[in-house]
Amino acid sequence: MRLSALAVASIVLLCMTGCEFEASQHHRPNHTGGPPSDNNGNNGNDGNDADAGDETDADNDNGNGNGNEHWDCIDDSNCEEGEGCTQGGQCIDITGTTSVASVLQSEIDDLPDSVGMGVPYELPLNAKLRIDDENGDGVGLKIHDGIVLEGNGSRLVVENDMIGIRLVNGAAWSSVKNLRIDPQEPGIEHAGIGIDVRAHGVRLENLMIRRMGTGIRAHTQVEDLDPANVNTQQWSRIILQRNFEHGLHVQSGDSNAGLFSGIEILGGGGIQDDSFLGNTYIAPVIQNSDSNSSMEITSAAGASTVLGLYVEDSSADPSAKSLSDVHLGGNAIRRLQTTGDRIGSRRGRIRFGNAEGIEMRIPAGPNEPFGYRHPAEDGKEWRLRYTPSWRQWGISFIETASMPYRWTGAKHPQGPGKYELGEEMQ
Repeated sequence: MRLSALAVASIVLLCMTGCEFEASQHHRPNHTGGPPSDNNGNNGNDGNDADAGDETDADNDNGNGNGNEHWDCIDDSNCEEGEGCTQGGQCIDITGTTSVASVLQSEIDDLPDSVGMGVPYELPLNAKLRIDDENGDGVGLKIHDGIVLEGNGSRLVVENDMIGIRLVNGAAWSSVKNLRIDPQEPGIEHAGIGIDVRAHGVRLENLMIRRMGTGIRAHTQVEDLDPANVNTQQWSRIILQRNFEHGLHVQSGDSNAGLFSGIEILGGGGIQDDSFLGNTYIAPVIQNSDSNSSMEITSAAGASTVLGLYVEDSSADPSAKSLSDVHLGGNAIRRLQTTGDRIGSRRGRIRFGNAEGIEMRIPAGPNEPFGYRHPAEDGKEWRLRYTPSWRQWGISFIETASMPYRWTGAKHPQGPGKYELGEEMQ
């Protein structure tokens, strides 16, 4: 069947109109909240819903990421020079000139509920993002639910004296990574906080935070806010440079059992651990000769573990107050002020001058710090023992429970350094 010229023209016009309509659409990325658009512009509907409408509906064109279907961009090529495309499809300033806090906050708030470890949200690549206190609450970005916040190498430039990012209770086990945070006026001392953690088990990774009041804070109680559980934090590969008060600060009863690895302090405040029961630190490095503190663990009830602490010679001595703290290796062992256990640099070491099979047990028994024996002596064991009734320490055989024996020197017939059973040296 042959078509008339008018029919052919009508079909061509219809096709051109449809093609132009399709080309003008900016589809929602599939990893954000809301129904994704299919290739026919149906916004996820199966074509059977008479009310489906299209993306150009006047009710949905506000472009603010609040459930709308209008998108400014699908990538940076759709934006003007000096702008980048957000995950939510909005063009924002990436030069640090104009605040983007409200746009980012609206998109974070509109993410779907997490079904795993958090909903992914990506910042524009390698962008400088200005964060002002636009709503006056003192917080730049507030995260209420589980999120995997990917910084993509970008930098938040935060208004002085405010909090860059706060994670609250519902954001337990969230992640923040590959991001740098600076204040807008780095030369002015202020009380701002890079990341304020008020959620359980937060993962922080590959971050740089510079010249804030405190780099990262995890406190159980903050001002007039409800108490928070900030136990089991896991933070790794973090550079904290010239933060005015603290680089890292954890505090109070539910700030325990955290794992902090690869923390590097470059100037400014150091590590302050005021947790109740203690945390574990692996290979922290502290070079802050301009500060009065390097690493302080203040709880007398805690049981923190510090492995391989390095402190520059010009920095302050580290300190720990608990008898149960354990410090292993690192150059700071020789300078550490603590009543806890120190292992390394000839601390906590047992050596013998021969290799004839002497065996030692630590402890040997109640009121007995150690005991030792030689196989050639039929397994007889000597013990350092405190005898309460005598109010003194002494070395004795295990068989003699009531009498300590002191060093006898050359009196023993087999030579010096032996012990006379049953005879107390006067």
